[in-house]
Amino acid sequence: PLGISRLTLNKPVIGAIDAVNTLKQSNELVIITSRLDNLTKETEEWLKKYFPNIFLKIYHTHHPWMGTINKMNTEATKSRKVKCLSFKISK
Repeated sequence: PLGISRLTLNKPVIGAIDAVNTLKQSNELVIITSRLDNLTKETEEWLKKYFPNIFLKIYHTHHPWMGTINKMNTEATKSRKVKCLSFKISK
């Protein structure tokens, strides 16, 4: 439909919501994303829709190159003992 992005139409993969809720029970969860500025609002709205009150913070690198995540990871994890799960979904 006109005016609606693919991000808005996508749903989490099967099992993702249950898995994230299980992780939330014993962990503080943050997201580090390399999405550009024009997807910030849509990304946050999608997360609120499917994963409400799950993530402590969302860090945006606003850069299409995944290598910038290392810089944000340092900032996001500075004062905590953190295990980082990182992945990229491609279609």
